[in-house]
Amino acid sequence: MRVKRLTRLLWAFALIALAVFALRTFLGDVYRITSDSMLPTLRSGEYVFVRFDRSLPRRGDIVVHERGGQAVVKRVVGLGGESVLVARSGDLFIDGERLRRGPRAGLVLLFDDRVQRVEEHFSMGTESLKPWTRNDALGGWELDARDIERGRAAGLMRLHQRVRDGYVDQDGMRQYGRNHVGDVAVEFSFRNLAHPTSVTETGRLRASLLEEADTFEVWFDFDDSGARVVLMRRAGTDSEMLDERHLELDLEGWTRVRFENVDNVMHLSVGGETVWSIPYERNTRHPKDTAGLGLSTGERVCVGGEGVHLVLKDLRVWRDRHYTQRGAFGLGKPLALAPDESFVLGDNSDVSRDSREWGAVPRESLWGRASWVVWPPRSIRPLRRALK
Repeated sequence: MRVKRLTRLLWAFALIALAVFALRTFLGDVYRITSDSMLPTLRSGEYVFVRFDRSLPRRGDIVVHERGGQAVVKRVVGLGGESVLVARSGDLFIDGERLRRGPRAGLVLLFDDRVQRVEEHFSMGTESLKPWTRNDALGGWELDARDIERGRAAGLMRLHQRVRDGYVDQDGMRQYGRNHVGDVAVEFSFRNLAHPTSVTETGRLRASLLEEADTFEVWFDFDDSGARVVLMRRAGTDSEMLDERHLELDLEGWTRVRFENVDNVMHLSVGGETVWSIPYERNTRHPKDTAGLGLSTGERVCVGGEGVHLVLKDLRVWRDRHYTQRGAFGLGKPLALAPDESFVLGDNSDVSRDSREWGAVPRESLWGRASWVVWPPRSIRPLRRALK
């Protein structure tokens, strides 16, 4: 009996060893992350499973390639046949244009009310008027602005911290960056507590995003069937209406809103459905930005309203990716890629060594795609191709 049991155990170990050998030979292998260059996507000390694949990657893929005999993990941003330029503003230009919505490195979470306190990051009301109160029953912040006139800032929740290349890490902690980031997005859910007929004439929910000297604002002017939704752009004393339309809304339920200004495209979605995706040519330079760096001064994100009684929850703020000016390739002038080359960057651009310093990555040096974080146990997760 002992001999049979030992024999079965040896066969089991042999089969496991064979399976591991086959996996590492034909399917993929596990690599340890040894730097912070891919934060917040990957942390130093994590292990990723890499699926062997030497085909040309897609934009947004996290790839592993060989450099100096070592495995290097980066994200693909430029594809074969394209030209790549990392601009002084931190934006990425492909073939002379900013990337539009689609497959690419996604936005970075900067604030999340599930793990951070709203009152520590946002100013609410004024010294004399406090229209915001915590509503634990509905799990959000209640705004009673029925007596606030349109155009006043007293009913706004205003992000008072600067938008830099920081992030919320996997433990829910805010990590602060040092480089200014121009593009931001905000997402939240609201529920109207007032009867629709009581807000017909004055009720307005609004959200605004500031970039350079431009304030982009979306208004929800409520009526008994939904809201007239207006998109505005203001620069100093000049203002223009970019578009307007009427949306039917469930005024007694929760409505999810996402408003973003990324790569010169104003995007609004309500209830998961796109309302607008409107490109514009350029921003208005701020008078204090004498060097033309695309600096923004002021409160970058505001949410609130006038003449309304509502609850706001699930508040998130994102920033765009920001690529710093280090290295020699793709800076100052575009770098043209051969058909079988890729341009790769680290998500944590400020500390990453990548194609900006060593140039394009040839197809033959690619080992595969990073598909899963497999260790430590609390960090196990899939690595999906990032989308906007």
